[in-house]
Amino acid sequence: MTPNMKQIHVPQGNSATDGHRARTFIKNLRVLTPEGTAGRPKFIHADLLIAGNRIEAVYVDGSQSQKEFASNMDADLIIDGAGYLAIPGLINVHTHAAMGFFRGLGHGHTNMIENFLFPAEKALTPELLEPLSWSYLITSLRAGVTCIGDHYYMIDGVGRALERLGMRGFIGETIADLGGAFPGWESWTKARDAIQSWNFSNRIRPVVAPHAADTVSSKMLRDAAQFARKNDLTLHMHLSQTTGELKRVREQDGMTPVQKAFACDALWERTLAVHMVSAREADFAELRTSGATAVICPASQIIYEHLAPLENIAATGVYWATATDCAASNDGSDLLNDCKWMGLLARDRKISHETFEPSALLASVTSTPARALGMTGQLGVLQAKSLADIVFLRDDISMRPAFDDVRNLIYSAGSSGVEHVMIDGHWRLWRRELCSVDEQQLTLAFEQAVQEIMRRTGLKH
Repeated sequence: MTPNMKQIHVPQGNSATDGHRARTFIKNLRVLTPEGTAGRPKFIHADLLIAGNRIEAVYVDGSQSQKEFASNMDADLIIDGAGYLAIPGLINVHTHAAMGFFRGLGHGHTNMIENFLFPAEKALTPELLEPLSWSYLITSLRAGVTCIGDHYYMIDGVGRALERLGMRGFIGETIADLGGAFPGWESWTKARDAIQSWNFSNRIRPVVAPHAADTVSSKMLRDAAQFARKNDLTLHMHLSQTTGELKRVREQDGMTPVQKAFACDALWERTLAVHMVSAREADFAELRTSGATAVICPASQIIYEHLAPLENIAATGVYWATATDCAASNDGSDLLNDCKWMGLLARDRKISHETFEPSALLASVTSTPARALGMTGQLGVLQAKSLADIVFLRDDISMRPAFDDVRNLIYSAGSSGVEHVMIDGHWRLWRRELCSVDEQQLTLAFEQAVQEIMRRTGLKH
């Protein structure tokens, strides 16, 4: 009798070991595919065959290929996935995972970045970064996030934390020469040297991470953009993140932050332009022409200042992704919840439903960020040859009635249904419990690191 996902312990034999490309067959699922009506994704009854760290095949229920495989079953592990949905691993493309120590402290501050964050961050040291990342990463994993785009200082610590949890990350050392916690041209030298001597697994990849248009000079931004283009890397930066930034860049450079980024050749399809709070419609149009992706963090932006002009996204057709930002400005890491709020806030502003419909919201945390990371077809989709980053959710009463499964996922079930998570062909969450790591030990290390940073900074609730 084939074991059901609800009956077995953490399944073994699903990862490539000893040169053997192990194969796991999970049948009787409802799988999210990109091949629905009018190009919109839909859930279909199907089976997944995973070989090593990739999906080998998606067998649609009743298809000839499914029948042929069933008659020649060749798998190391067979699991009955009845009662579960399978969706692509979610990509939270803008985080500062180690800022978990700010949780609950960011509310009610004006000019939070300059007056609150930068001074506190000066107390950070390399040994604190890994343990400070545990809280945000663990809660992200439980919310179905398999990949993060992290932008912070001393990024090696975040990389080590991701490696230990088996998560995927595109991470960048923050660079700035005009402001920030550690300003100076040496920040770019340090970041560039780290990229050129990268020593993480293939799951952890580097990005180029200028801080923002007001804290990075035109010379540094142009140099960073040229380096990113030459080395086929994503450029990940805050852009028009506050009205203060807009004012300073106009005073310093005589243009808007987006115009400055364009003048420095920093906008193309591999650019993540985060926040766009103070951007005009013409800025969004320029972003659309360049192919860059606007990253909107709804909860964070409202706590910091105000929500970005979503109507300009609808008007210009710019590529856009949803992200959470960090615990200083969004005390949770539930990415699907932020998708829900994006949809609701757009509806409150009476913006075109098509732009922020459920399938577009889901794409904003799957296929769209995958494109900006240079991973189209490999991440953010479940299809043959894509990487086996898969989230399994309970297909229970929260998904009924099934008039629109994707709408139910965003607005009804959400991340509360996440039960199992596979990353790169390995189980990393099973029955909502971490695999291969001691959560109690990591929690203790996090709490000790928080106590130390609080002692150094004098931060208090």
